[in-house]
Amino acid sequence: DLDLKRFNDQPKWLAGYSDITTLLTHVYTTLGIAGIHSPMCSAITPETEGAQQIRKLRELLTGTPASYEVDPNPLDIAGLGTGILVGGNLSLLVNLSGTSSRPDTRGKILLLEDTGEYRYVVDRMMQNLRRSGWLEPLAGMVVGSFTDFRDTDTPFGMTEHELIRELVKGYGYPVAFGFPSGHQLENFPLKIGVPHHLNVGGGKTLLKELT
Repeated sequence: DLDLKRFNDQPKWLAGYSDITTLLTHVYTTLGIAGIHSPMCSAITPETEGAQQIRKLRELLTGTPASYEVDPNPLDIAGLGTGILVGGNLSLLVNLSGTSSRPDTRGKILLLEDTGEYRYVVDRMMQNLRRSGWLEPLAGMVVGSFTDFRDTDTPFGMTEHELIRELVKGYGYPVAFGFPSGHQLENFPLKIGVPHHLNVGGGKTLLKELT
């Protein structure tokens, strides 16, 4: 119910993660305005000012395109993909299904991260995305951190990353696992609603904003 007319007339950077996924996605989907999936203000302290994630956020806010090269993950699915980056917190994305805020994921690169969920719940949410058409038409996927996981007395049998890989391995697009984004100290800022190039393989993962 927010009146975004003034924001649409004079856009500003919205920056944050977790629950902010709702605002970043809604603003991009309904207005076509990009935002930044990034650390919150509480993460910017004198102790973290020199940290890479804070330096990168400052660079993004002042016009430097994002470019990250990270170590490979054993679960990675190699390939090349180019598309607008969408996504963020898995729990919030699932709750946007069936609403006007849901993004069109055709040809997009989907970012996923979450925290504090039971593994069977992560599986349920991923099955929701699969069955409602989010996953198959993607150009690529970036899987960030899944922290503070929980399991039942009867173990689920797979980690969050393993169950995601099992769901998407047949789609043919690149998937980068363990990207430093989400509920952890090293939370690299990424522009939602902006085209990126994803290159997974050859001993590295490269995610680069296109200008």
